[in-house]
Amino acid sequence: MDKAIEFLNKALSIEYSAVIQYCQHSALVQGTDRAVYEEFFNESSEEARGHAKLVSDWIVSLGGVPTIEAANIKQATSVVDMLQQDLETEMEALDTYRSAHAAVADNEPIKFMLEEQIVQEQKDVWEIEKFLSMHKIEVKSKNINLAAND
Repeated sequence: MDKAIEFLNKALSIEYSAVIQYCQHSALVQGTDRAVYEEFFNESSEEARGHAKLVSDWIVSLGGVPTIEAANIKQATSVVDMLQQDLETEMEALDTYRSAHAAVADNEPIKFMLEEQIVQEQKDVWEIEKFLSMHKIEVKSKNINLAAND
């Protein structure tokens, strides 16, 4: 279970950084992009905070102590750079949740909750990819896969 807690703490640090990064992006988005993206960035920040709370609870349930460290927070001033940074963050979170899922041996409730989280993260990736496609940015979508990428 130690490996699962390690991955969950990594996911938690990513969620912490996402809260701040999305909040920063909502403040910095300018011009006509503000009307389109400000609410998305705000809602995404709130969603990441909710994810952080869930993951913290899972870590404690498994006998661990949630981290207080945030992962790398990226900053940008153009909406395309913001979206690309957010896509990278969401994909990193998705991969980390997959790794945590693979590391949870026989704890079916945690495995099930992680599967739901993986689906949510995949939806977030797809949403950002759709926004990037509006800016004619080529993205490489990943299919839902509950297994960790080795």
